[in-house]
Amino acid sequence: MEIQKCGPRDAASKRDQVIDVYDRAWTGTLFHPGAANVPTLGDRLVQQAGNPDFRLCVAVEGADAVGFAYGYASVPGGWWRQSVAASLGGHAWNRWLDDCFEFAELAVVPEFQSQGIGGRLHDTLLAGLQQSTSLLSTQKANLSALSFYKARGWIVLNDWMMFSNRTEPYVIMGLDLAEREP
Repeated sequence: MEIQKCGPRDAASKRDQVIDVYDRAWTGTLFHPGAANVPTLGDRLVQQAGNPDFRLCVAVEGADAVGFAYGYASVPGGWWRQSVAASLGGHAWNRWLDDCFEFAELAVVPEFQSQGIGGRLHDTLLAGLQQSTSLLSTQKANLSALSFYKARGWIVLNDWMMFSNRTEPYVIMGLDLAEREP
């Protein structure tokens, strides 16, 4: 198993692999966005590759991608950032968003889950970041994701976030990168 570290220039060439992993990872779960919406992840990946400090990590077994994680520096004006900022309020907004890395996505195909690949992707993505905090959102009903992130030191900042383009509640989680052990 190899973890490939990719930058902004690699996003377009990795797009189809990322879409395939995303679709396979969520198929058969309550969280699959629907076949029509899966390709939008590839569009977001390529668009978000233009953000500062964009990072993409891809887990590869042989010639096949079996997992990925990506994120980027949070910049003012971004839709996700603005939604989360409104939910956090004054002091928390400053604390968590002033110098933040947005942990955008993490997915591993079912046959490779529970083998430590998600943890390796997570840790590789966050290694050596200059930002002091990281934020993510995950579905409130996704107990395995919540457990995974809590085991890695993430804390719940908002346990009931409704995004305008979603029908289910989300949880906003934060990780203090300055206090995280290398």
